[in-house]
Amino acid sequence: MISVVVPAWNAGEWLAEALESLQAQGEAFGECIVVDDGSTDSTPEIARMFAARDSRFRLVSIPNSGPSVARNVGLELVTGSWLAFMDADDVWLPGAFDRLLQGASEAGEDCGIIEGNVVRWKSGVPLAGMMARADAAPGGLRMLSGRSATLLSLYQTGVEASLYAKLYRPPLWDGIRFPEGELYEDLSVFHRVAMRARVYARLDSDVYAYRLRPESLIHAFNPRRLIVLGVTDRIRRRFAGDPELLRAATDRRLAASFNMLGLMLANPSAADPVNMADCRGFIRRHAAASLRDSGARLKNRLGAMAALLLPRRLLDMMLRRVYR
Repeated sequence: MISVVVPAWNAGEWLAEALESLQAQGEAFGECIVVDDGSTDSTPEIARMFAARDSRFRLVSIPNSGPSVARNVGLELVTGSWLAFMDADDVWLPGAFDRLLQGASEAGEDCGIIEGNVVRWKSGVPLAGMMARADAAPGGLRMLSGRSATLLSLYQTGVEASLYAKLYRPPLWDGIRFPEGELYEDLSVFHRVAMRARVYARLDSDVYAYRLRPESLIHAFNPRRLIVLGVTDRIRRRFAGDPELLRAATDRRLAASFNMLGLMLANPSAADPVNMADCRGFIRRHAAASLRDSGARLKNRLGAMAALLLPRRLLDMMLRRVYR
């Protein structure tokens, strides 16, 4: 019933735990396509072992091309009536698929996406506490239009613009693929997919554990992360004809500007003057509008207030401390 795409590169330390979490989903789990992205460790052997023991697992090997290419390869091969993504170092919590499918059934036949809660999980911390939380009864089910879900995700309030903890109807992905070689590839495509859903359901239940690793690129500053400025600019252009969505997309770009400026101030050796000027200019032009936007999250509005009231030296000091 559910097809799962797992891009895997040198994930031998965690892959077995990830795939076991799929087996634990029972009959709701239909197939897993592990796309080995040119690993040089035990990743393909582990995937091959699972495939030999359980016909629901399939290994596809490609030259190292990055997670976007690996996911795109997997997307071409899914056969289930629902689609899910997971990273090779994460896990689905017990009963997650059953709870999501039940929620989708209650949301009705027009449900195109259903999302549960993501739990942040520090690498090395036992999963026992997460498992206990997964045993809790699901909370409420909220039904939104795809447009409303997109709006909330841009404001970073209530809907996550990530791939994880979600089931998608595969036809929503027709003609949509991940941009190759980019970070924030999920942010880049999420809104295109979500806008196609007649009903986007939000289930208040912990379903997915996202492993936090100190060495992960997304949790440290690297110049490659500056691509988020271009990604959020593209989203703004996509919604240029819709004032409400454009306002939300501008707030998302403002959040990215604060984030990248703060990280560059805290890591001056990696700072780029052109991108720092771009972030400062965007904040200066849009801070006042953010304060007037009732949909903007509190963190952005506080940052906007500081940008309007504080001298640049004090604003920089504040951001440097926040992102150090």
